[in-house]
Amino acid sequence: MQSDYATSPKEDSTAMKVLHGRAADLPTEDLLASLGGPLRAGLDEEVEALQRRAQIALGVGRGRLVGSCGSVLDAFAPIKHAKLENGDVLLLQIQRTQVQTSGHTFAAVLGDGSVVTWGRASVGGDSSAVQDQLKNVQQIQASYSAFAAILGDGSVVTWGNAAAGGDSSAVQDQLKNVQQIQAILLDLQRRLGPVK
Repeated sequence: MQSDYATSPKEDSTAMKVLHGRAADLPTEDLLASLGGPLRAGLDEEVEALQRRAQIALGVGRGRLVGSCGSVLDAFAPIKHAKLENGDVLLLQIQRTQVQTSGHTFAAVLGDGSVVTWGRASVGGDSSAVQDQLKNVQQIQASYSAFAAILGDGSVVTWGNAAAGGDSSAVQDQLKNVQQIQAILLDLQRRLGPVK
C-alpha cells in the first residue's frame, strides 16, 4: 500500500519500515511486501500520523511505535524530533488494555499508552487535570481513591483524592526513573476513614 502522503524532491521526508509486533518473526521483506512498501511521513508530521497509517495498513487497533533502540516514540512529537532516520525499522507495539480500580472508579491504559478514566470524579474518575500528561503510560496503580501512572520516561503522574495519594506535587522532583509503584493496603485505608 502506498501512503497517501506524497513527497516531492524539495520536501524533507523519511520512509520507515513498520513491523507489527505479532509478525516480528517474518522476514522484513515479506512484511513490507504485505504493506505494499515502506510507510512514508513528512519530518514535520507528528509520530501519531505515522502510527495511524501503520495501524490502518496492518489492520490492527491502537498501538505505539517503538524505535530500533527499543524506546517508545512520543506520539505527539514531530518525526524530526524522534531521532529517526530514513529507512529505520519500527515496531508497532499492540498490548492488552490494563484496567485498575479504586473501588468507585476505573482507569484503563490503552494500547497506545493513553489513559481513560470513569466513575466517581472525586476519587480518580475525572483525570482531566492530568490528561495531557497521561501519554506513554507503562503501568498504572490504584489505591482506594487515587491513581498513579508511571510514564515511559520514569516519571509519575497522580490524580484522585489528594489525601490518598492523588497529589504527588510535594515529592514530584523525587519521582524520576521510577520502575514500580505499589498502593497501600486497603485495610490501612479503611482504618484511616471514609473517602470524602
